[in-house]
Amino acid sequence: MQAAFDVHTHLPGHRFGSTPWPTDEFLSMLDGAGIAQAVVMTVDGIFGDYVTANDRLVAQTRQAPDRLIPFCTVDPYDSGAVAELRRAVEVLGCRGLKLHPPLQGFSPLLDEMQPIAAEAALLGIPILFHDGTPPYSSPLQIASLLDDHPDLTVILGHGGRWDLWTEAVAAVQRYENCYLCLCGVEPPALYAHMIRLLGHPYRQRVMVGTDVGWVRDEFLAGQRMATFRALLAEFSPDDQAAILYGNAARLFNSFLNFRKGATL
Repeated sequence: MQAAFDVHTHLPGHRFGSTPWPTDEFLSMLDGAGIAQAVVMTVDGIFGDYVTANDRLVAQTRQAPDRLIPFCTVDPYDSGAVAELRRAVEVLGCRGLKLHPPLQGFSPLLDEMQPIAAEAALLGIPILFHDGTPPYSSPLQIASLLDDHPDLTVILGHGGRWDLWTEAVAAVQRYENCYLCLCGVEPPALYAHMIRLLGHPYRQRVMVGTDVGWVRDEFLAGQRMATFRALLAEFSPDDQAAILYGNAARLFNSFLNFRKGATL
């Protein structure tokens, strides 16, 4: 089974009545799905006390630092957002930022996003956005941050979903620092069609994610990764390996210069 790199997972907290997922059980779930490494994001942090949520997330991911890659979050409306982003990267060792415009109630074109984007570019970390769910989540609207911040890396966390997938394809073709994560419940045939449309060299910026972790479900990751492996069967072995693992591994290896002396 081809090893996978899951670019979109969550460690559930208390927001939806779920109990926190112990790291060993989370890793067991990844093992069963053939997932070697995973980007992990908070659920609770996008609804409230993001500072505490970032601390909790990092405390759990540090139990498996070679496999779990923590992405912090901030509230763009909060005057302390830039300082917390810097702390999360330089002190905690987070390697990316996750933002959810619909649930956090902001537009990526908000003036307050400019210093956050600038800081992320300076720190050398990507921003993964929830995209494809109106309002505020148009892929081209999100990717337009790269006009003002060409050194920033943007990941479209859901590849535009069913309604806006054409925009996601266009964003990857337009901006060389824009990556696409196929993630969600859209039909596999749509994902395969997007990969065909992108062709080379754009397929080097296509990755996969299961979106597991909003609630505890030990089988969902395996089901979704099996779907990805099946839909990729029509593509070359090189494309399969790149989309399932290599593209994400290359992207995140490029961010390995994060502060290794971070302490919680």
